[in-house]
Amino acid sequence: MINGGFDDLPIVATGIDPKTTTLWVVISDKASQSIDVYREMIRQEVGDVPTKVGFGEFSRTACSSRTSNCDPIKGGIRVQAYDNNQGFDTYGTMAIYVKRTTGTEGFLISGHHTGWGFTGDDVGQASDSRQVGIVTVNPSGGATKTRTSDAAFVDLDNGISINQNKIYKTSTTEYTVVSKTNPPDPGSARLHTFHGTLDGWILGYNWTVYDPGTGETTTGQVAVDAVTQGGDSGGPVTSIPSGSNNVDFYGVIVGNVTIDDYTFSVFSPWQSIKSELSLQN
Repeated sequence: MINGGFDDLPIVATGIDPKTTTLWVVISDKASQSIDVYREMIRQEVGDVPTKVGFGEFSRTACSSRTSNCDPIKGGIRVQAYDNNQGFDTYGTMAIYVKRTTGTEGFLISGHHTGWGFTGDDVGQASDSRQVGIVTVNPSGGATKTRTSDAAFVDLDNGISINQNKIYKTSTTEYTVVSKTNPPDPGSARLHTFHGTLDGWILGYNWTVYDPGTGETTTGQVAVDAVTQGGDSGGPVTSIPSGSNNVDFYGVIVGNVTIDDYTFSVFSPWQSIKSELSLQN
């Protein structure tokens, strides 16, 4: 029983490790005293009983769908932000947790979601009524409006929990990102969006795409035989798992290309994103 006999201690969880018969006591990481103080208080209560006492937290994990409020947040779920090019809020998909070389933690969305060069915009999940971060890095492409990735870094708000290296699979399961790398040649890929997942063969590795509406050019993109829809931009692209939920992260969804009656998607590869946004691996 939590706090049974420890009424003055900020305990969030207790339990017995059956292998070692050790009593585990988890003290709230918001507690005001040092861990040594709490260890001594518990020792006085339990005597020589083997104990493990440490700071931690308890949180209820909830993410009933890709379009619901998720706590903690993770890749492949819906986000919303202001699109400065269109002049209104639009939906997109969150990629994955990343950390900048400065140590700042956050996550990736598509750069065009808020518009290249625009920072300071709030990002909500699953809608803008629940802010989870602020866009802080989103290059403009300079005078030529040319970039090697279409991704932006969102600085995680204080108090927002995020599942590192996790991508939504179902309400009770997740994919785990075990590495970040460019896709294999040849190969296939899985595209994760808040609408669902898509699998396809990789068609090419050095595509250049141009948006006549904004005059922006993205070079070095990867083409894949799949068709995305509005709101899929920013979604994580991974390997197709085989026999487990472990995946390699390849990049973020950019958009579609159509020639005659054939449509395929393009995504920005990881190494280009990493370099352009100054991210750790």
